[in-house]
Amino acid sequence: MPTPPPPSPDDRLPKGPSQPFWIREAERESKPQPLTRERIVEAAIAVADSEGLDAVSIRRIAGELKARPMSLYSHFGSKDDLLDLMHDAVVEETLVGDVPGDWREALRMIARYNRAAVLRHPWLIATRDTGCPIGPASLKRMDESAAAVRELDADNAVRRALILVVDTFTLGHVMAELSGGIRRRATAEANSARRAATTEFVQTQIDAGDLPHLADTGFTELLYNDDPESSFELGLDWLLTGAAASLGHQGTRPV
Repeated sequence: MPTPPPPSPDDRLPKGPSQPFWIREAERESKPQPLTRERIVEAAIAVADSEGLDAVSIRRIAGELKARPMSLYSHFGSKDDLLDLMHDAVVEETLVGDVPGDWREALRMIARYNRAAVLRHPWLIATRDTGCPIGPASLKRMDESAAAVRELDADNAVRRALILVVDTFTLGHVMAELSGGIRRRATAEANSARRAATTEFVQTQIDAGDLPHLADTGFTELLYNDDPESSFELGLDWLLTGAAASLGHQGTRPV
């Protein structure tokens, strides 16, 4: 009687639910994933993060998902809808959760979260400026800002002004930080010696006595701002300390 051939490696593996998890998982992941609004938004955010907001189009995102462009329209009506969804999804990253009771610490935390989100997603500045409708995350963000100043002993106009000035400072600093990074990368790509030449030129002017006020200031930091996080924290501290001083007290309601 002939000897049966030995089982192949595949025959030795159990089939169905008894297969090892990682084999079942690999088989599951190899199947096309259903097209959902969350997957579409996630893909669009990834494209915007790597290539900018102008790269986002229905056709491009459909290509990223290996789907037909028209199939995306079953989840929203237009590209503007997609931008609104992207904006609100990223605003979710700015939510701090438990807002500190001290108004300065609360506003400081909100500012830090906002800065971090915009640095991860620079296009958020553009969608914010185009007036994306207020979505669920944006409403929560507004509520957290209101919670941050709830114990401030001031009227509503002052509270709103303080929220606005912290947001304005934060976004303005981030825009300068992003712009500086772009300039440094462009300079490095175009001419790696340009920064050194600029520094040498300014130092020559200082040595000649033409720029007396820069001599002891550290002009390279003014030119390049190599520590934007420290600059941000210092400026935010000045802003909040000045706000407290202008109120003439610690800023909290009397007990």
